[in-house]
Amino acid sequence: GVKVLLPNLPGGSTAESTITGFEKLDALRNRSIDLDSGTLVYTCALRHRTTYNSGDYLPAVREFQRTLIVLVRIQKWEKLTVVFDGIPPKEKRHEHMRRREKADSIVITSTFIAMCVKVCKKMFINYVVAPQEADMQVCRRDKNSILVCRDSDGVAYGHKYVVIVDSWSKEEYRVIDMTTPVTEDIAKNYPLYAAYKRYGIKIIHWWAATMGCDISKDDCGISGAGTKAFFKVLDDVMKREGDLSPTVFAKKLREHAQPSTRLSYSQTQIRDELLRVSNWFSKDGTFYDQDGCIYSISGRKISLASNQTVKHMKGRIDPKSGAPFTSDLLPFQFFYLLFKCCILESFLF
Repeated sequence: GVKVLLPNLPGGSTAESTITGFEKLDALRNRSIDLDSGTLVYTCALRHRTTYNSGDYLPAVREFQRTLIVLVRIQKWEKLTVVFDGIPPKEKRHEHMRRREKADSIVITSTFIAMCVKVCKKMFINYVVAPQEADMQVCRRDKNSILVCRDSDGVAYGHKYVVIVDSWSKEEYRVIDMTTPVTEDIAKNYPLYAAYKRYGIKIIHWWAATMGCDISKDDCGISGAGTKAFFKVLDDVMKREGDLSPTVFAKKLREHAQPSTRLSYSQTQIRDELLRVSNWFSKDGTFYDQDGCIYSISGRKISLASNQTVKHMKGRIDPKSGAPFTSDLLPFQFFYLLFKCCILESFLF
């Protein structure tokens, strides 16, 4: 996600704004809900890391199914759509490398995603496999859907109401409402949010470029230009009238950044990075419509529906490559697991 974004937004502090109990989410009653399943899938696998890494996905898939049972049967999220990650975009290659280098990292395989898709099918839960990232797909078919996810990318993609789930097992979450009015206290405590309300979503994009996000080459974004420099720029520009251009922002950011930043980045390079990240969150993403046509998140139709796109969005081919499933991707365990999942649901209900 976008580094240190949520604590700088109203409702984003884990210490002050964490809520416990999904039953308190009245805003989700009888509403369409899009669940970005990326972190849920990862959490289920991580909780059963030993068996998962040995090739036995059954405990992790059971965990995934139990979570869906709680959401749909108990919490009554009956208009839920589970959105799965599709083909990894090349722009995230640096982030994928950083994740693989972590000591406790695990790899979410195509087989595991396919099994989770099958669980949704067996439980008659709506689902879709995204062309690329799930966070590009969520809430695109139905603009009135509410996004439930784990990271802050949903805010950067422009969603106004986002439920951030910090713990599925403990039902701990935060609510980010980007329509909250800017009061004197909010302007004082959340200058980033106040700037967003004045200048629009580009402020969030430029924060992502500066602090680091999933497409940043460097984990910390523009190295040496941290929160202190960013807020100094905001303090300067909020005193101005008129629009704010990336050129002006880049110039001031370079002035307020550490000397190492001025040695490593020209004003043009900083401006180009601001624009690159902004384009990623506002134009470059893709999603499937109901028929399997591919659109950019800016609304441009990229391609018509085809047998390939329909199969991919329905999880009938490899979600991470778009290639047909092979016997090594769908071993005997896959079908055995589906049988066990059916037994589990029958036992519970």
